Amino acid sequence: MFKIKDTRDTEIKNDLAEEARKTLTEGVFSKKDKVIKETISKKIGKNWTYDDIKKRGEFLVLQDGSEKFLFDGVELIQFFLDERTIVTKDLSTTLTITQKYKIP
Repeated sequence: MFKIKDTRDTEIKNDLAEEARKTLTEGVFSKKDKVIKETISKKIGKNWTYDDIKKRGEFLVLQDGSEKFLFDGVELIQFFLDERTIVTKDLSTTLTITQKYKIP
């Protein structure tokens, strides 16, 4: 959706564990999109399209893997690393992924 600047080195970026994390957190991404859309709407109003704003937003991936979403060069949201909880009971295992964020 937006430009991504990754400040980590290539060795970490291409790690298979990172790819697995991306696959496991697809549900978190849709929630992240919702938070971004709501925050942009609070800033500029609700009458916008992706084409109107696509060059105004970007993600900055920090060394620890957390992310900041910038809009017009200003930090709107900081997304922290996702937290995982695994619960195994009898023959089933449940994985819950939560991602916290802060709007400064």
